[in-house]
Amino acid sequence: MTAREYGRFLYHELSPSPYRARTTARLTLGALLVITVMLAFKMPLLSIGPYLLFLGVQRDGFFSRVAIFAFFLVFLIVSGLLTGLTFAAWDDPWLRLPLTGLLFYGGFYLIRTFAEPRLVTGPLTILSLVTYLYDQIPNPNLIFDQIGWLWAIFGLMAVTMLLMQWIIPPPSLYRLSRLDMRAYLVSAERKLIQRAFVRPAAFPGEGFALERLLGTLKKATGSKDLSARQGKNCRDLASGVEALVQVAASPSGAAGRPLLLSAARRVRQLRFQILWPERWRGAPSPSVPSVSETAPLQKSLHELDLILERARTDTTPLPKAAVRLVPEDFTTNPEYHRFALRGTLATLFCYLFMTAAHWDGIHTCMVTCIITALASAEARTRKQQLRIAGAVLGGICAFACAIFVVPHVHDFTGFLLLIGAGTFIGAWITHGNERYSYIGLQFTLALYLMLLQSTHAVTKLQPTRDRWAGILLGTLVMWAAFARPGRKAIVEPGDEGGLSHRESAPG
Repeated sequence: MTAREYGRFLYHELSPSPYRARTTARLTLGALLVITVMLAFKMPLLSIGPYLLFLGVQRDGFFSRVAIFAFFLVFLIVSGLLTGLTFAAWDDPWLRLPLTGLLFYGGFYLIRTFAEPRLVTGPLTILSLVTYLYDQIPNPNLIFDQIGWLWAIFGLMAVTMLLMQWIIPPPSLYRLSRLDMRAYLVSAERKLIQRAFVRPAAFPGEGFALERLLGTLKKATGSKDLSARQGKNCRDLASGVEALVQVAASPSGAAGRPLLLSAARRVRQLRFQILWPERWRGAPSPSVPSVSETAPLQKSLHELDLILERARTDTTPLPKAAVRLVPEDFTTNPEYHRFALRGTLATLFCYLFMTAAHWDGIHTCMVTCIITALASAEARTRKQQLRIAGAVLGGICAFACAIFVVPHVHDFTGFLLLIGAGTFIGAWITHGNERYSYIGLQFTLALYLMLLQSTHAVTKLQPTRDRWAGILLGTLVMWAAFARPGRKAIVEPGDEGGLSHRESAPG
């Protein structure tokens, strides 16, 4: 990628998208409110509060409220697990280690099989963060103190999210579906025009509009903002347009400029027909230049018209799809056990190495093993790369702030402005392209861990250095655990094709 193409890519990735600015403002103001309240009441775990807000705030209001309920379940599970583990094996580390291993094994097994693995990743992440504390604190009451503070932070986060939704109302999923459909069709039209004038191929960021659209349609169907039939019709139309674009981009679909421009006009008219059907009802399709009936592009145009006609006429309600929380081979597939065993061994190795080296600062190595435990080898590698990239970028910015900015900040207003600027950057990246949004999460967490170490100004650089080392160790251990001699990495059956939905697991 040349410097010019890289600049175009960054411009596209950082440009405003539907409701991106409003979501970023809601998240930035909420994070500043959480930080202010936590500082006022001198609450511990100062960096955790605003980061949980990052994980909870969504583009729409419905799933933001669902996230609050999901956090409640996560904290409930964590409280039960830690309470039971503390009572069972507080004074016996030789019993605590196998019990912790069993919990990790069960967690990794559910990460691989459960329909919503983030509900498992959350408790497992908190468990890994607390595990190393058992060897440091003299009194188990301190564990229960931390659990109590976690519940207090959860309450503050929930109230802040609801307050921010009232101040800056998020859009409905129906509205987001229309906006994402429009953005995708505009992107498809642009690609066809580029193909017609033999311009350079679209840069990578333009290829993810379809992924965002399909994700929004899935959420809108699940929340009943769209009926099952409407969701299916929109997915079919998007698939038809994508097939048209792929045919135009392939050598076998090479066609003259008039036919490609006609296809672009057809996509434009389709956009208006979907978004404003009352104005385009019965409107004729653009004329297609006369070419061979066997031309692949003309066939794709004809198939797109058939899909649109089916969407107009077929109003039969779809049968309600059965919801399965676990796959049918939940107890019989040996691949799930192998996945859980490798993840557990990798996490316990990191714990033993950290304990033996007396290097508690690298406890994030255990978190890395849990967060990057994905079914697909490609998804696992990509998540590790994004985690490293976000931690490095955030750490460098945190270093610069701690060295050059914090010594010159003499009041609380200046400190909030500094935190607000970093939060805004992280939120803008987080609510952009889903393929790179994890960089924004890691960027913000690195900034918080450096600047929010305590209720008073602290400029220690050690936490960022230790976090880098922990992420690197966890990545190497996971690579070794999921690699075989003579092969790059293990790819679980059924997931060879690319990124898994489990890539969205937070951490």
